[in-house]
Amino acid sequence: MIDYAMTFADGGYQVDTDGHDSLLSNIILSICVKQGSLFSFPTFGSRMHEITKITDGNLQLAHDYCVEALKWLVTIGRLASVEVQAERDPKDASRINVFGEAVKSNGETVPFTVYYPVV
Repeated sequence: MIDYAMTFADGGYQVDTDGHDSLLSNIILSICVKQGSLFSFPTFGSRMHEITKITDGNLQLAHDYCVEALKWLVTIGRLASVEVQAERDPKDASRINVFGEAVKSNGETVPFTVYYPVV
């Protein structure tokens, strides 16, 4: 089995297969993949694609959608907990920045940032 890892560099995400811990990749994919797009796992992903403009109410929705998308990692025991914050990107009016901190089952914390374009 190949373990894919996603990192953010040079203004975009890059994928490699160097055998990294896939937790960060699981987080990024859970938020960025449209829920229902994987036929074998229809509940995987988020509903972030439903957000069509950035308002205060939709930022709360973005938070809720991200928490919902990451819940499976807690359910399977990969994470003990996850905290998420969504905010309007101050440099790009068409993007939501999702910041968070995942706490692994062993207590180790993993910070993450996902930049989600709203179209």
